[in-house]
Amino acid sequence: MLIFSSFLACGDANKYDDDTSVLGTNTSGALTDLTQGLTGNPDCWGSYTSDGNPYCVPGATGYFYGTFDLTGLSTGEQATGTEKWILFSNDTWGATPDGGDCEVVWTVVGNVTTPSACANCEIGLALTASINRDATTCPQGVWTGSETMQEEYDVFLGPTGTTWYFSGSGTQFAMGEQSGNAMNYLSEGSCNFWGGQGSTECSDMPQ
Repeated sequence: MLIFSSFLACGDANKYDDDTSVLGTNTSGALTDLTQGLTGNPDCWGSYTSDGNPYCVPGATGYFYGTFDLTGLSTGEQATGTEKWILFSNDTWGATPDGGDCEVVWTVVGNVTTPSACANCEIGLALTASINRDATTCPQGVWTGSETMQEEYDVFLGPTGTTWYFSGSGTQFAMGEQSGNAMNYLSEGSCNFWGGQGSTECSDMPQ
């Protein structure tokens, strides 16, 4: 995906290596919508100038959320799903003509692979994500250059949830749930700034 905020090293899951209780059939309706209750981070307002004055910059708090259905958990099985970049606008961006809360939505297809960077992960995913223009509500300038993306993830399937890593680096980027062959993830929120005209009138700035 694009840029995630908080990364952790590939975790130790040895005690779950032989746990097959998490494997089963597709029950995607049982997954929790992990986006419920998400809000913007009040710290995503801008920064300070060199002389110490606050300077608000158009931007948003962004979360990445993915949901997937697999035909099975063996290598070569098919994967389909949706990934979203959910943006909560700060006041400065919200005051512009294109600003405001919005989502960028990609349709995802791919296959189950062998994990490459996380030794304790049960599956990998090799995916192609294509922009869903009909479902996307963010202005084009936010997602230009990300219309189609190639992605590779390693996924640890634990008894209490899933942990997601980038296959290339082994860096953790999200956690989620699993129900049989259905699974999801949610990243931590991160601040994203678009540049453009900022302001020293900082209504966003936390008091």
